[in-house]
Amino acid sequence: MQKQMTKMKNQSQMAGMKASHHLMVYVTKPDGQALDQAKVGYLVEGPNGIKEKQMGMKMRDGFGADLHMEEKGTYSVIN
Repeated sequence: MQKQMTKMKNQSQMAGMKASHHLMVYVTKPDGQALDQAKVGYLVEGPNGIKEKQMGMKMRDGFGADLHMEEKGTYSVIN
């Protein structure tokens, strides 16, 4: 993710960002159309047992958040 951010035009706005991964989710209505009005939050537990909360930001047809997943191991998205 950090390599990709260096290519972005608004790089200076994200220079202090320490996130290592970007998580996206696409929420759809029963008919398959994207859901526009929603609040999406992520709760991710790392291999060390530490939990991180992030609110998703509307991005095109989905909701994305930047997370810190630098430690090797298994991460779980908790609902």
